[in-house]
Amino acid sequence: MLAGLLLSLGAGAAEGPPVITVQPTDSAVREGELFTWRISADGSQPLTFQWLRDGAAIADATSDSYLVGPVLPDDDSAEFSVIVSNALGETTSSNAVLTVEPGIIVAASANQSKDLVLYRGWPLMFKVALIHPDAFDSNAAPILISGTNGPWFNALQIDVRDAQDQPQTWPFSPAPFTNETVQLSSDSGGRMLWWLTPEETAQLPTGAFAITATLNTTNVTRPGAWKGLLAGVPVSLSITNEPAILDAAQTEQKGRLFADYALL
Repeated sequence: MLAGLLLSLGAGAAEGPPVITVQPTDSAVREGELFTWRISADGSQPLTFQWLRDGAAIADATSDSYLVGPVLPDDDSAEFSVIVSNALGETTSSNAVLTVEPGIIVAASANQSKDLVLYRGWPLMFKVALIHPDAFDSNAAPILISGTNGPWFNALQIDVRDAQDQPQTWPFSPAPFTNETVQLSSDSGGRMLWWLTPEETAQLPTGAFAITATLNTTNVTRPGAWKGLLAGVPVSLSITNEPAILDAAQTEQKGRLFADYALL
């Protein structure tokens, strides 16, 4: 869902001080979405604009519209208004309150864990699920997810960082999904899988890492598709060498993991 106030700017044909013909109105937006305030105004040209947040001027917000986003929880209950002026005077719009609602859930796991110890030479399967924020509401309006080009999962970005917060390049292979869109609803979501082979993890350095999945559809142009930016909770990963002798639990874990990997 692209939230926004799609109001056109007046032609400015009337002469005189500025008049706001369409005021901004209170709006509810999901966390992570891009949101644009727009007004319609008239009066002698040129008209100038200055948007305010909670009464304070917003830097560089000097056009007839103002983009808020990606919307954050801290934006909840913020009040926005705009001063419109020309050579004959100025006027201030009414205040419009922004309500931030829960956003899409970006849930990730590595080998079905959020805090994993990975032995080099064992496969790594990284899964991401997109869950509707109103998953338990049977009347929830569906949310359409689309990629910019190609499959929808192109909108998912996987970022790996080491303990010093330095980016890492790992050769993840994606599952061969080709659907251009996925629809999130109360009873269905989007799921994606990437993996590293045992041979690839054997080449990884040891140490602590964090893997973050981010949903980024800010450049999507498909009508009706959700536009925004949301990052999931990072998955913690500790990479070490396999012990010379595995105990019973480790042996069982290795067997299950390689069995799951064989089914890819």
